[in-house]
Amino acid sequence: MRIKNIRIGLLHNMEHYEFAGHVLTMAREANIKKINPLLPELERAIAAEQKALALLVNLEGTEK
Repeated sequence: MRIKNIRIGLLHNMEHYEFAGHVLTMAREANIKKINPLLPELERAIAAEQKALALLVNLEGTEK
């Protein structure tokens, strides 16, 4: 599998959140010993990002 260069800085809000979710899924499936201890921290970061995005969606004047 080859991954093209991705400019993570160009990803915005939901794009970044979805990309992080895909990275987490791939890391779980790969089951690499050196990466597995880092997965809980990545899960917490994704959960925090999801919480931040939920605040943006629920602001007054935004559509649900």
